[in-house]
Amino acid sequence: MEARLLLSQGVSAENDRLRKLLGLMTELPYKTEAARVIGKDFNSFRPYLLLDKGESVGIKKYSAVLTPLGLVGKVLESGRFSSKVILINDPDLSVPALIVRTQEQGLVSGTLDGRSKLRFLDLDSEVMEGDLVVTSGLNMTYPAGILIGKVKFVGVESSGLGKFAILEPAVRVSSVSEVLIVV
Repeated sequence: MEARLLLSQGVSAENDRLRKLLGLMTELPYKTEAARVIGKDFNSFRPYLLLDKGESVGIKKYSAVLTPLGLVGKVLESGRFSSKVILINDPDLSVPALIVRTQEQGLVSGTLDGRSKLRFLDLDSEVMEGDLVVTSGLNMTYPAGILIGKVKFVGVESSGLGKFAILEPAVRVSSVSEVLIVV
């Protein structure tokens, strides 16, 4: 009986996730393709997800990857039937970003310890703990307005020339099972 209850709860949770994903697909003003996560690697040098969709359904390198909660990363490699996604906390990923409250722009990238950091803010920036950060739309990869995270900590760069903010990501990438890929 306990096993059936756990199975039922799992199915219910999956249905809820898929319903939210489908709802997001119909709301977005751009075309997306749903995909399942079929592999994960969270090593500290290059965390990534492996998806079950690829070039055969229009997935291209550098396509943005998201969930109903926010940005996951972008497609790093696309094969015929699968794709590899570089994650938002990877030091090699940079995302043009915008602080919603102040409209200040910066660049979000990962850090070596697996966090996300908003960089290149002016020294007189009004960024505060709790501010929401979204994609700015200033490049072709990430459409504007996708939630990246919330400011957790604000500091001054070691050079003293600007501020930075450590973000609490909107998406906990270790628990992602399904995503949308912008095509």
